[in-house]
Amino acid sequence: MAMQGQSNLLLKGLQWWWSGLRACLPEHQASKTGDRRHIRCMLNDDQLELALITAAGVCKDHLTVDLDNQQMAAKQLRRWLKSRRRYPVALLLPAGSGLVCDLKLPATAANDLDAIMAFEIERQTPFQADHVHTGYHIEKTDHGVALMVKMAVVPIKLVAPMLRQLSGLGLDVNTLQLALDPGTQRNAGGVIEIPLAPVDISATVARSGRSGLNSWLLVLLATLLLSLLYQPARQYEAATEDLAQATEIVRKQALVAKKLQLRNSVTSQRVRFLGSRLNHRLRLNVMEALARLLPDNTWLTDLEVQDDRIVLRGVTSAAADLIALLSASGVFSDVRFSAPIMHDGDTGLDRFSLTAKITPAGVLADV
Repeated sequence: MAMQGQSNLLLKGLQWWWSGLRACLPEHQASKTGDRRHIRCMLNDDQLELALITAAGVCKDHLTVDLDNQQMAAKQLRRWLKSRRRYPVALLLPAGSGLVCDLKLPATAANDLDAIMAFEIERQTPFQADHVHTGYHIEKTDHGVALMVKMAVVPIKLVAPMLRQLSGLGLDVNTLQLALDPGTQRNAGGVIEIPLAPVDISATVARSGRSGLNSWLLVLLATLLLSLLYQPARQYEAATEDLAQATEIVRKQALVAKKLQLRNSVTSQRVRFLGSRLNHRLRLNVMEALARLLPDNTWLTDLEVQDDRIVLRGVTSAAADLIALLSASGVFSDVRFSAPIMHDGDTGLDRFSLTAKITPAGVLADV
């Protein structure tokens, strides 16, 4: 009797040692030891029930967590999962949570069941393929002619809040398990498994050691956005500075041009004033030169100055001598009669009209 007790104690010790060893092994090594266990969780109102399910479907290590106190619940879960973290997690759903269909397919469909299931979802259910989680189980084959397949679909909108809640508690759900109605043919454990796409558990994957990555990515993205916004702003600022410099240069040039214009205006006024004074002086000098050059027997009745030419009209007793007299003075050039000489019988004098070009140098030199 004592020997049997010692044997049982030794067996239990070996079982405890073997289970601990398998818990420390990597997943691909643990699978070779025949360890097919998984964690099954189920949400019931404000409670979360967890259990470790063996490959034979035996429930072990049961735990019930009250979700009213999230902090306490998370602490209990962390303590319970400490030695069970490597096991996959399955969320058990009641039978009414999804639709289950029995399909009879050709045996050749076994080569492409995933694509055929996606087609059958829209044909057999009111849902679209991308709106549901889908799983199937081959029940049996009919002598290589047909396949009996049990297909289950669960709406994504139904389980998404549950997955988010479990993710917040630290549970990485890999599989949905839809309970089958009583009386129907069941697979192992009385459920049909629905694997989740990786996107469904991405939030918990980030928390399992890479939670800081998203924060760094957000910081990097914000930095890139700020740099993208800063670059156009800096370019705009540089362009504004260049425009301000160009405007200042143009303003200075405009001021210089305005000063030159004002100076030119003053100079023009002075030139006009000096010109008028010079013309006035020339006229006086021309008058003085004519008074000195014309003989005493010559009288002027009209005198016109047009630019640099002068027109003389009058009477004289020696009209033929006037051209030679004026041309030789150096004051006038191009001297010629502008009209025929008319002899006045009453006075015995000749009426003449002649033009000449005024030589300013000669006029000024003569004075």
